[in-house]
Amino acid sequence: YVVDNDARALAACKKNVKDTRLHTVWSDLTSDHNICPPCDVIIMNPPFHIQKRASQDLGPRIIQSAAQHLKNKGRLYMVANSHLPYEACLKQKFRDVNLIQQAKGFKIFKAVK
Repeated sequence: YVVDNDARALAACKKNVKDTRLHTVWSDLTSDHNICPPCDVIIMNPPFHIQKRASQDLGPRIIQSAAQHLKNKGRLYMVANSHLPYEACLKQKFRDVNLIQQAKGFKIFKAVK
C-alpha cells in the first residue's frame, strides 16, 4: 500500500513500481478512518507543511496514524528533517524508538509498536 494525499506522488509511484501487488490509496493520513489493513511495516517521510505553511502538529498526527495502522510489534521506519522534534511523539506511541542515523540535515528512526 502507498498512501498519499497528493495524486502526483501516487502517479509517480505507479510509474516507478512495476509490482502488480501495489495498491495506491489517495487519502489524508490525518483522517480518522482506516485506509488499509493492519501493516507489519510502514516506511514514511511525513510532511510538515500544509500547502506552503509549516504545521507543528501535522507530523505528530501522521505518526499517530502510522501507530494505529501497525500490527502489534509492527515496525515504523521514518525519515524526517533533523530540526523536527518528533522524538517525544514517537516515544509516546511506540515501545522502542531508535535513531538509526542522522546526517546531511535528516534523521532516520526505527520504532517498534
